[in-house]
Amino acid sequence: MGLFAPLALLTLPLLAAIVALYLLRFRRPSAPVGSLHLWASLTRDREANSLWQRLNVQVLLMLQLLALLALILALARPWVPSEQVAGQNAIIVVDVSAGMGAGDATPGQQTTRLEAARAQALSIVDDLPQGATAALITTDEHATILVPPTSDKSRLRAALSGLQPHAAGTSMEEAMQLARALSSVQPNSVIRVLSDGVFPAVGGPELPALVQFYPLGTRSANQALTALSLNGQGSNLTLFAQVTNSDNLTVSRRLDLLLDGAPWNARTVTLSPGQTQEIVVEDVPMAARVVEAQLAGTDDLDVDDRAWVVNRVSAPANLLLVSEGDKFLETALALLPNITLYKVAPSDYDPTAGVDNTPFDLTIFDADAISATSAITLPAGNLLLVGPGASTSLFEVQGKVSDPVPQLSPLEGAASQGGEGRDPLLRFVDLSGLHVAAASRVAVPAWAHAVLDSDKGPLIVVGDDAGRKAGVIAFDLHESDLPVQTAFPLLVRNLVAYLLPDPSGGVPAEIKPGAVVGIEPVDKSINRVL
Repeated sequence: MGLFAPLALLTLPLLAAIVALYLLRFRRPSAPVGSLHLWASLTRDREANSLWQRLNVQVLLMLQLLALLALILALARPWVPSEQVAGQNAIIVVDVSAGMGAGDATPGQQTTRLEAARAQALSIVDDLPQGATAALITTDEHATILVPPTSDKSRLRAALSGLQPHAAGTSMEEAMQLARALSSVQPNSVIRVLSDGVFPAVGGPELPALVQFYPLGTRSANQALTALSLNGQGSNLTLFAQVTNSDNLTVSRRLDLLLDGAPWNARTVTLSPGQTQEIVVEDVPMAARVVEAQLAGTDDLDVDDRAWVVNRVSAPANLLLVSEGDKFLETALALLPNITLYKVAPSDYDPTAGVDNTPFDLTIFDADAISATSAITLPAGNLLLVGPGASTSLFEVQGKVSDPVPQLSPLEGAASQGGEGRDPLLRFVDLSGLHVAAASRVAVPAWAHAVLDSDKGPLIVVGDDAGRKAGVIAFDLHESDLPVQTAFPLLVRNLVAYLLPDPSGGVPAEIKPGAVVGIEPVDKSINRVL
């Protein structure tokens, strides 16, 4: 309880003034008389009206005192705290982040914080005055107006019953911005925030409505796997894990590691209050497809005790080189890491061939495999054609040119600058000294672009044709000095890295629980005729 105008209590002495008026005697004039016996009754009346006498409580006195006291209290403006809605309209903000799934809302019970928030929000909805409205805002990484201002309590109850915690943080600043917008058009509003309070301080302009915060959760006994990654290191993999302790006590947890669902390793991690510890595990087998890390035991939040990482580098890509014997190209390809190179002569080439009934990831046709008179069926998968002598369904060859001069911008020709700002395929590749004796004049198709141009047409073209990546080197390597330049293996590496299918299938490197991932299927059954 409190007072908005406590200075009004300074008028309380007025109560004593009223009492004092009742205690004062009546004053009468003095006169000489012949005998006191005749004035006995007057003497008794004088004694009764002496200066101070015993207070005679009267109804009139009590009414006067109560009236003055009520007036003083009214001027002081007393208030008392209340759980009832202070305004006609309620704006309910419910935190649905991962922390709201912790089961410590009620001591001794397994009630989650979100369940407690739901119960409190339902109570707010039930207590709405007649004709009042309420809006429901949920917030995790982003805030959403789940229910706009409405007086339909059944709609609000249905929305609250469907709330679930999300594996994400809390964007309370966004939620307050939405609440500010709603309260600005809904006068006489009160904003009710139900959260565990695990979010940064919220700044910004002052809210035009009263804000009431309901803290949820009694403990912070939680340890979380906050990072997990897998990197190639020689013939083995290296696993990096990060564990964070949000408890105010020192805790020991066992970190179990599983390879493809089978137990493989375990580490005991001891964490001080608020400490984050990194764990590096080497010698993870290259053949492992999925590595799972999980914290043994239980804490207040289970969703962050497990994590998975997919091995994106373990499966080598299968390359097929169709050539009579280009040692320069074959050697450059053989030096690439995580590549399995197959070679076949043009006469023995089979477009349906593959590895374990799977088409090759990349097929490279050398100049001697493609002549102006031969017809060859292109295989499924991505392609690199070197020195083509004839047009194909992918591009058109418009004859031959002699002594094309590569055209490089000053930035592209400056190897010391690493090729910043140009095509990624020429990054750190210095082709300023390249000499080409002859090349095919290749018309750049609509699906491709020129990586390296010249005064007589493009020399290197790459692109994506309806999901199939393809590249063209317009000149025979034997008709240039490219194979003897230091840029050659770098260029081959960049081209192969671009043309190989994404080992992740286009899936992002990190996916949070509950996220939606789009996977585009690729039809590898399409054959094209050259």
